[in-house]
Amino acid sequence: MPASTKSEPHAVLAVYRMKPTVKRDAVLALLRDHARVLLEEKLRTPREPMVLESLGDPRQIMEIFEWVDESAADRAHKNPAMQAMWGRFGALTEDIGLTLAQLHEAKERWPHFLSLRT
Repeated sequence: MPASTKSEPHAVLAVYRMKPTVKRDAVLALLRDHARVLLEEKLRTPREPMVLESLGDPRQIMEIFEWVDESAADRAHKNPAMQAMWGRFGALTEDIGLTLAQLHEAKERWPHFLSLRT
């Protein structure tokens, strides 16, 4: 299999844990804005992100999207619009970037999640 090139999209699974007082609808609205800003800033592909909720811990929300290329994540860290967006995440979530091992379903062979519409 050929090595990846910088111009190929890179999928990312971002895992968040909502604060106990935050409602799911607030996080879904934020994720809609997140997807819009990523697209406006030319950081993600046009493929719509998928949003999932843990069945075992409804405070764990996952977002799967595609960076436009290998360096998009680095560019996002220098992007003022994205930095402002991440500040909004901090207001609604306890943890941003949980590892897959921290997911409630991590030990399941075929983990299932609730598919959410944003």
